[in-house]
Amino acid sequence: MIKFKNLYKTFDDHNTGLKDINLEIKKGQFLTIIGPSGAGKSTLLNIIIGEKDYDQGSLLFEGQEIKEMNNQEMARLRREVGVVHQDYKLLKNKTVKENVAYVLEVIGVDEERINSDTQKALRLVGLEDRTNYYPDQLSGGEKQRLAIARALIHQPKVIFADEPSGNLDPQNTRNIIQILNKIHDLGTTIVVFTHDKDVIKQTPGRIIVIRDGRIVQDDHKDFVF
Repeated sequence: MIKFKNLYKTFDDHNTGLKDINLEIKKGQFLTIIGPSGAGKSTLLNIIIGEKDYDQGSLLFEGQEIKEMNNQEMARLRREVGVVHQDYKLLKNKTVKENVAYVLEVIGVDEERINSDTQKALRLVGLEDRTNYYPDQLSGGEKQRLAIARALIHQPKVIFADEPSGNLDPQNTRNIIQILNKIHDLGTTIVVFTHDKDVIKQTPGRIIVIRDGRIVQDDHKDFVF
C-alpha cells in the first residue's frame, strides 16, 4: 500500500529529520511506529499525508509516486486515509454528531447515508449517548474516540493515529487501542505513531523503532530506544 525507498528529509536549519527511510506498509497490517520525542515520527506522518515534502528518495501510495500526483490525485489520496491527530482537531462549535457528519458533508454524501454512517461510527467508538454534546463537554478519552470516529467515517483504506494515548490514563489508553484493534479486524490498515512503550504491549503485528530519523529496528518487541 505505502512504500518508502531511500527517503530523506532535511529542514531549513540543516537538521536532518529523516535519513534513508526504507519501509513498506502492506494492506491489512497493524503497524506501530515507536520512538522518543524528536525521533522523526511526526515528520514521517506529515510526509505520508502530504503536509510535508521530502528531499530525496521515493514515496509510493498504491504504486504511485506522491510527488508526481496532481491536485485531483492528492484529493483522492486524502479520501483514502484517515488521521487521528494528537491534538484531536475537533470543531468546537459543532456537536459530536456534527463533527463526524461534517466529514461526509464536505465530500458530498447524501443526507440519508450521512445519518446512517454517523450513527454506526459513533456506536463503534462508544459515543452513541454523546451525540448532542460539544467537544468541551467531553473527557479526554471521549475526545480521542470522537477523533477516531471522524477518521473512520469515510471508510478509508488506512488510518494513521498520532500518539493515540496522549495524556490519557491507562484505562482510557486500553479503550482506545481496543477500538483501533476492532477497526483493524474490520479490514482497515492501522498505523500507530507513539512514544509510549506501554502501547505496544496492546497492539498486534509489526513494530518499527525509529531513532534520530532512522529506522533502527523492525518486527520485534524487544526494542531499545
